[in-house]
Amino acid sequence: MNGIYDWPLWIPVLSILLLCLAATELGFRRGRALRASKSEHMVIETIRAGTLGLVALLLGFSFAITSGRFNDRSELVMDEATSIEACYLRADLVA
Repeated sequence: MNGIYDWPLWIPVLSILLLCLAATELGFRRGRALRASKSEHMVIETIRAGTLGLVALLLGFSFAITSGRFNDRSELVMDEATSIEACYLRADLVA
């Protein structure tokens, strides 16, 4: 099957990296050209603070979900180990 899946891994990684660098440079040059006024600067800071708050909220939710799954998995492993131990001890009684 020919297509994008036959490319070496470094090609999409390099292209994404170059795209990110180009977007950063373009944003930097655009920001220097505009030189935002004081009121625009306050709006930008408010948007930035809101965005960081949302990212922190999503990060907190993801940690809460994964910690719950980790605890459930640990509990299942302990239950299975206890069952195996009980089976081993009961098998010793048969002999």
